Amino acid sequence: MISHRPRATVRSLEAVTKQSWWRRTTRPLRVRVILWNAGVVLFTSLTLLLAVRVQVEFTLRAELDGILLDELEEAAGEIAPGNNFPATLDEVVLTRIVDRETYGHGHLQEYVEILSADGEVLAINRTAPLNRPSPMELPNKTPLTIGGYRIVKQSLPKNTQPARAVVTVGAQASMIDDQMRTLDRIVILTALTSLIAAPLVGYWLAGKAIDPVSQMTATAAGLHPEKLDERLPIRGTGDELDQLAMTVNQLLDRIFAYLQEHRESLANAAHELRSPLAAIRSSVEVTLQQPRPVAEYEELLESIIEQGAALEILVNQLLLISESEREHLETHSSVLDLRDVVSRSASMFRGVAELKEITFTADDLRSAEVAGNKFHLREVVNNLLDNAIKFTETGGTVRVTLQEDAGAQEAVLTIRDSGMGIAAEDLPRVFDRFFRGDRSRSRDTPGTGLGLAICKAVVEGHGGTIRVESGASGTMFEVRLPLASHPASRRISSSEPSAASDTSPHN
Repeated sequence: MISHRPRATVRSLEAVTKQSWWRRTTRPLRVRVILWNAGVVLFTSLTLLLAVRVQVEFTLRAELDGILLDELEEAAGEIAPGNNFPATLDEVVLTRIVDRETYGHGHLQEYVEILSADGEVLAINRTAPLNRPSPMELPNKTPLTIGGYRIVKQSLPKNTQPARAVVTVGAQASMIDDQMRTLDRIVILTALTSLIAAPLVGYWLAGKAIDPVSQMTATAAGLHPEKLDERLPIRGTGDELDQLAMTVNQLLDRIFAYLQEHRESLANAAHELRSPLAAIRSSVEVTLQQPRPVAEYEELLESIIEQGAALEILVNQLLLISESEREHLETHSSVLDLRDVVSRSASMFRGVAELKEITFTADDLRSAEVAGNKFHLREVVNNLLDNAIKFTETGGTVRVTLQEDAGAQEAVLTIRDSGMGIAAEDLPRVFDRFFRGDRSRSRDTPGTGLGLAICKAVVEGHGGTIRVESGASGTMFEVRLPLASHPASRRISSSEPSAASDTSPHN
């Protein structure tokens, strides 16, 4: 059985089809610019032409009314000088008056008519039309269009009742209509010209305006993750398109720097993983080449466990950084007192400092509530304390302070040591992944080169900042975190710490 589609559904599909066609047609920016330009030009032209037409028609009527009123005043003045109506009206005099008033205005088809009080024609010029309208009921000196004629009348004597005569001056209104029809043809021709020229001019203007965008699109389409050295052209005009190009170029610079750093990080991570794995494999291969005492096998297994622990630390640190990159790092999970986190870490490292005969001071710790993940913040403190003790020689000092900056509404953690400083050329890269300056390349200072990178990722994930100062001797790390009451301290739902949080404090 064949089912028929409902009529309403068919109509809706047709509407969608038409809409889709319209959208497809008007989607290109150049088409939209052309339509906008044509619409604005046509609207402006038609409005201006209509305004001109209305003004011209008003001017023509006002000019004709002025002529008729002037003729009326002259005729009335000759018939009744000083508004003194004569006792008798001479028909010859009246005829001479009407002929003189219409002389020189033949192009207007003007006529002058003098009537008695009861409507009898006393005088009229020979060119007066037969079908002229009667003026008896018209108001005085008010031009009106009646039956295709523009007429105006005046009763004599003026302002006196009853009237003894009526003077009428009239002209055919077709003259104005003819001129308006000529003007209408000009208006229509101009509108058609605008209708044709506007899209063409709009197309040219749109091309001039959109060509830079097309160049940007072509350049952006040719970009590839492996080749990001090309940049969008800057025309030097300083307009919005140049600003857009500069913004995109800055974005490309950041992407290029990020990818370059990512490649270096992958290469360094591969190297850090390959070295211990190669050591484990070679040790096992050498040991298995011939039978050995049980003690040597035990020594091998202990070495493998030690290498595995180091690899576990590296992998956990990589996971923590990966989480921070993917914005999965749960930071502001709860409000906590940062003093508790710092005190716990300080207690753990105090014994390590005593073994190296380092003076460890952490007695100036003020209460400072922040919103954050205590496991990640403890990782930051542990890394900084481990570095401070690791690179401070016997007899040196490590001082830890925690204060509140009431003005900035921040908690300020400072860890200062008297150990070997960081070279000035290394300071800009000290927070880079796997970066290990000259002082940390010694075999006596093990580490992955990820500790400070993790510190930076965690601190910035909490909306804070971390900076370092160092000279020939002594280094100071300062961590600033927004207080829990500060708007920058965003609160999110608490979550369980990830496996990456459980890392050992090695840089």
